[in-house]
Amino acid sequence: SASGDASMHVPAAAPASATATAAKVAGATVALAALAVCALAASGTAGHLQSPLSSLGAWGAPAEPNPFNTFAPQCEPDLRHNSCGAMGELCQCLDLQPGLVDISSRALKSVLDKANVFILGDSTSKMMVHHACRTLIDPALDPQGAGCFKEDGMPTVYSQPQNLRPLSPNPVLIPHDEKCCSGGQCCMTMLESMVSSTCGQYDSNGNFGGIGFVHMASSFKDGFDMPCEYRHAQNLPFTFQERATEALRQFEKSVSFADERRAVIILDVNVWMGGTANAKAHYMNIVKMTKNAIRNSGLPIDRTLLMIKTLYDCHDETQWHCARNNQLIREVSAESGMPLFDFDKLWKEHGLDPSRALRRDGIHQMPDTALFEITSMLDFIARHHEELAITKQPPP
Repeated sequence: SASGDASMHVPAAAPASATATAAKVAGATVALAALAVCALAASGTAGHLQSPLSSLGAWGAPAEPNPFNTFAPQCEPDLRHNSCGAMGELCQCLDLQPGLVDISSRALKSVLDKANVFILGDSTSKMMVHHACRTLIDPALDPQGAGCFKEDGMPTVYSQPQNLRPLSPNPVLIPHDEKCCSGGQCCMTMLESMVSSTCGQYDSNGNFGGIGFVHMASSFKDGFDMPCEYRHAQNLPFTFQERATEALRQFEKSVSFADERRAVIILDVNVWMGGTANAKAHYMNIVKMTKNAIRNSGLPIDRTLLMIKTLYDCHDETQWHCARNNQLIREVSAESGMPLFDFDKLWKEHGLDPSRALRRDGIHQMPDTALFEITSMLDFIARHHEELAITKQPPP
């Protein structure tokens, strides 16, 4: 049952007109879901390329290749998921459902007042964090980052929200009211931004609460050779437990744990499992390695929450195997005692259509979907935080 402790409350404010279609998430009425579903159903805003911009120069970003808008020189360009042009120049901003950004922003701010949130995941986790971070900034101060929600799955650093910061062994604390990019130079390379980033806000006591992610790729597979674009973070190893440990250690250094602030760790590994044989054994090992990583990271164990989540219904099951892996995640949650946020179940309850809710690559979220996903997850965390304590879960 959900805890009655309101210390990590997500506001569910919404227009009165939304209440009739408000969604039920784990038994609680959450008006934000109705807005998200309306946004995903809106015609002419999601899933369609807009007129191309004349040049990247119009954005105040260099049009020529550099480390902030390409993978070069370390890696070859990777356009597998990019329908927005080589440097994102083909996609303009999308109109989102009125109220959705505000609700998502208030949900994130509410949780960050009491906790730091970190996702061990992949590029779908990146999309959640990027779009959530957009909601923390006045769009007028960051028109191409925070003010522009678009479908680019591999955005350049120039078009990411400018409050993002890279994970680093020794975080360079650029003031959070300053932009990551200035004068053509940025606080992280595009390759670094592919692997991990964080953002956040200060609470009323001046303590910084953050949200972030790290891309785990297929680091959980024995003998796996990690693709080039996931090798160029700041000192992140290539094997799962070591990568998770170092990412969590770096995140812990970049945020505050004063005033009994909690850490919330989410396992969001689905896409890279693919159709792997012995996937359930892999998932069980991932649970074990994650618990070990948390204990070795310096996080306050007595205030650390841990959960696993399912992904949504992918457009092409034969390519991505999301349904198969979601079912395995449910089984692993039940057998390992790790609490589950079943976003796939919520997705199906609302009848969301992958052909509209996802980018045309069939796997990455449209902005509306990403905000719906992360805001629903934050609501789950807020209502069940006492049940997610790692100290209440079986040891590794």
